Amino acid sequence: MEDYFINDLRLIEQLNDHRNQRNNIHLRHIKIYKIRKNPLEELEENEFKCKYRFSKATAVFIIDMLRDDLSGDSRGGHIPPHLKVLSAIRTWARGEF
Repeated sequence: MEDYFINDLRLIEQLNDHRNQRNNIHLRHIKIYKIRKNPLEELEENEFKCKYRFSKATAVFIIDMLRDDLSGDSRGGHIPPHLKVLSAIRTWARGEF
């Protein structure tokens, strides 16, 4: 009699395990976005010039020239034009191209 009870408990555990595994497959991962900082606002002029090899005024001038060409999609995770330009400038300043 006890064997039936133990077998039933094992079967219930297996069913629960199977159900939990099946439910875990269908869970959707939540996207976590980093808070983007604006180097034009966050950095002092001398720090900015060290990192980007341009003054802030020159960087803003370049960003304004390219803004219309870089404004992409407006969906939830897009990269703003000023960060695209500053990323390119930083890459060129480091010689990593």
